[in-house]
Amino acid sequence: MGDHLSQIGPKFAGKTNNSLQNGDIVLIARRYKGEPDLVGFGVINGNIQRKKFSFSENTVQLRQLDPFITISELPEDIPFDEVLQFSRSLVQLHPNSEQFNADWHVCNWMDEQLEIFDQHPEKRITETQILQSGTFTYTVKTGRQVSQARKIEAKLVKQYYEWLRGQGRDLTSLKYNNSLQCDCWEENRENLIEAKASDNRENIRMAVGQLFDYAYQGKDKCEKPHMAILLPEKPDLRTLEWLIPLNISIIWQEGNSFFDNANSQFV
Repeated sequence: MGDHLSQIGPKFAGKTNNSLQNGDIVLIARRYKGEPDLVGFGVINGNIQRKKFSFSENTVQLRQLDPFITISELPEDIPFDEVLQFSRSLVQLHPNSEQFNADWHVCNWMDEQLEIFDQHPEKRITETQILQSGTFTYTVKTGRQVSQARKIEAKLVKQYYEWLRGQGRDLTSLKYNNSLQCDCWEENRENLIEAKASDNRENIRMAVGQLFDYAYQGKDKCEKPHMAILLPEKPDLRTLEWLIPLNISIIWQEGNSFFDNANSQFV
């Protein structure tokens, strides 16, 4: 980004409130001839860098995105056209509204793609640097410490798996044709489970969407699975009462054991 666009620079460099920080996800996209035109997205990793290129007299500011995923084919069911309505170069998405809006769908899709990416490290592009210019719209989702959350979730799933195995029960991961897979699937009890690193509203809402999506895609294996969200500690169940009419339960860890609010369906 050139210095003549200094009003964007501090936010891009992570020097203002609600600005780009390590762990944030950046979507590089624009509207071209009225249609979404996407380059890719990635997780900010590292401090701002300044550099001059031969094709420009301006000093540019660079942020490294690692991992970075290129988008070669636009998914039809993700409302990118609704989030690319701005003329500004830097736009923040808000997935935490009271409804599953376009921002939520786009952010949720990026999270799912990053989860798939983690399972295929051969796709990693190292030392990827993205130049901010007026050519593209940079769309930002802040406040996600992606790698840390995944480590918590992976450890939680492993501990839950080992705990169930100690009771003679088998836990696997249900895979789908589009390479997505849920965190936990217990075939004998038809339990479909999504793990989250915490019980904040964003995580719970995301888990709800994922569970319904997985249940729909796996309906040939189980028409009406028992669905639950796996958490590292007991949440305030009163704040999650809205999950009851959705038939989604909660599993949590206490010490070396697990409990649920579903009459031991999942434990």
